[in-house]
Amino acid sequence: MPENHPSVSGKGLVPPLQRLPATQTRRAAPKKHQEAAPKTKKVKAAKPLTTSRRNPAWEESEKVKLNALILARRELEKNDNRLPELYDTKLWNAMAPQLQPFTKNARTSSSCKNFWNREGRARFGDIDRKPAPAGVVRALVTSAQGQQAKAANKTKKAQKQKKGKKQQVREETEDEDEVEEEEEEQQFEDDGDHDMGDLYSAD
Repeated sequence: MPENHPSVSGKGLVPPLQRLPATQTRRAAPKKHQEAAPKTKKVKAAKPLTTSRRNPAWEESEKVKLNALILARRELEKNDNRLPELYDTKLWNAMAPQLQPFTKNARTSSSCKNFWNREGRARFGDIDRKPAPAGVVRALVTSAQGQQAKAANKTKKAQKQKKGKKQQVREETEDEDEVEEEEEEQQFEDDGDHDMGDLYSAD
């Protein structure tokens, strides 16, 4: 092979291909436009129809009407032996629906029972329970809240009496101190008069 052959001298040969960086050799494929899926709002499950507000206090008309309904039931039982005597839960289950047309408040059997245990029985009488055996005295207020209220009233009354006694003792002590001060002043004035008398007698 001649010395001047391109393969020997290296001249005239096509330079080797240079590898370009990937960024230059390959174009990034365009991102396909993806439409964002519409956001769906989560629908909360419907809650049962309940109210957090407590029923208002019993009105006077409700109290009187409930007592009248119980008395009317007792009168029916007395006149008709076929009617069963209702007590406790059965009584309140029967009274609550009868009371409802006469009130704008929702008075359930439990609310009727709670009112009667706290106040109704002590006011209108023990007509909701079976007659007590002979010689047995039952408490008219059987509600825990009613008993707590009575205990709280007793405590407040005792504290008030105790406070009154302390105030009385304090006033008596102040009066004694004033009397002692007046006696000391009077004694001081008497001593001064004696001294002046001694001076005049010495002259």
